[in-house]
Amino acid sequence: MNLLKADFYHLIKNKVFYVLLSLTFFMPILTCVMFPEMTVEKIIFQGLDVTLLCSIIGIMLALFVGKDYDNNTIRNKVCYGEKRSKIMAVTFIEGAIICLIFIAVSVLSSFVFGSIICKFAFTADFAAK
Repeated sequence: MNLLKADFYHLIKNKVFYVLLSLTFFMPILTCVMFPEMTVEKIIFQGLDVTLLCSIIGIMLALFVGKDYDNNTIRNKVCYGEKRSKIMAVTFIEGAIICLIFIAVSVLSSFVFGSIICKFAFTADFAAK
């Protein structure tokens, strides 16, 4: 648990995290401006932000894990007495949580900007009933 807290503390202090998160947040504006005829569902699931989201998440995870190796944080964790399997498991959990954060921000901003700029029309079956 201390490893998780320490790594999330490093994540909160990371400026690249906030830059990529803001890029993820504002990407639906570009989608709405380029394709104003799209509905909210298409923006969420088929917009430009979906195609770039995987790249943004990959960059963030590579920089986050690479920074541990660059700063010798991994070596310090091993010297502290943590097992390598525990360190890798915590890194995997952090990566999953980072992915969920980026996906949630992308879907939320797609919904907000899509409903403001583009058509606000849900075509799902449950909305018609």
